[in-house]
Order: sequence, then structure tokens, then C-alpha cells
Amino acid sequence: MYEWFQMLGDYPRVAKLIVGSYTMRDELRLIKEICKKAPDIKLILDASMNWTREEAYTMVSHLPSDNILYVEDMCRSIDDIEAVAQSTGIPVGIDKILHYYPFDRWRKLPNLTVVIKPSLVGGLNKTLDLVKQCSPLNIKTVLETAMESQLGNYNLQVLAQRHETFTVYGIDCERYFKYNLFKPGTAEIDKKLLTVIWESQ
Repeated sequence: MYEWFQMLGDYPRVAKLIVGSYTMRDELRLIKEICKKAPDIKLILDASMNWTREEAYTMVSHLPSDNILYVEDMCRSIDDIEAVAQSTGIPVGIDKILHYYPFDRWRKLPNLTVVIKPSLVGGLNKTLDLVKQCSPLNIKTVLETAMESQLGNYNLQVLAQRHETFTVYGIDCERYFKYNLFKPGTAEIDKKLLTVIWESQ
């Protein structure tokens, strides 16, 4: 029988897990088992705002903290995230929360990582503006993809290479596309593969 942990033989340096959908007992058991099988791994736990303050505190208090890079969007409220972070010392990340609160409200969160998805924050210019705000405050910024095309992913890779401020997770998605829009060995789009779905008059 092939067990899931056999895939961890050559495990990644960083892995992201979606949490907050099953019982805490089951999720903690899975996290601890992963860390046991892959002791040097760093985990990003994305709760997608599914925990209450009490649930987040309980979960975080039982995590193997040495293996946790940060816990992302643990609660729906910035006040709840701040309370849990201050009482436990756990590093926190914000992604969806970013769109519900102004910069001045979340910038004071301790040990903060901001997860930026350019297509969701409003494009590359707004992404760079956000990085300029975070950088002087030593807020870590992570670049991720969300619904980008191959061209969009390519642009994110170029952006990441030109701005060393970014940590990059999850933009190497080309292998999941059915067709390659680029001409072989180039960054030039093969226009024959494009479909126009809307054209201005």
C-alpha cells in the first residue's frame, strides 16, 4: 500500500497546507506527522479566516512552532489575529484580510508576512506600491499567483527577479497548463493559440 508520507522522501523546503476545514485533532495529527517525517520542513498554514480567536489560539498553542513559517488568515478579524499573535508569538500572514482593512490597521501586526496576489490587489503597479509601503517597516512580502494565465505567471517571475524584496511561493505553474502559449525557447506569445473573447470597438 502506498502511503502519503512516502512522497516526502525528497520533500520541499517549504509547503503550504490549507487548514480550518476538518477537526483540529485531525489537522494537528497530520501536521505533526508531516513534521515527524520531514523534520526540516517549514509549513505555511492557511486557515482562510475559518477560525475564531479561541480556535486559533488552541490550534496555534499545539503546533510544532519550529516548523511553522507563518499562519495565514487565521481569523476573520484583525483584532483576533493580533491577539493570538501577541499571546503566542506565532508568525502571521495575511492574504484575503489585506482587502478588508486599510494599511494602517494591519501594518502593526507582529512578525507579519503579506501575501500579495497581483491579480487580486489590482495589478502590478498596486503590487509595487504595496511593497514600497511594507519595505521600510520590515514587513515580509510574498508573491503568489491567483488565476493568472501563462503570460501573467511569466510577468510575475520577471517581477520577482527584478525586486529582491519578494519571497516567491507558488508561481511556477506552467506545467499545469494544457498548452504552452510561448514560442519554443522564447518569451514571445504564439498569437495563433490565443482566443479573443472581447474586443473594444
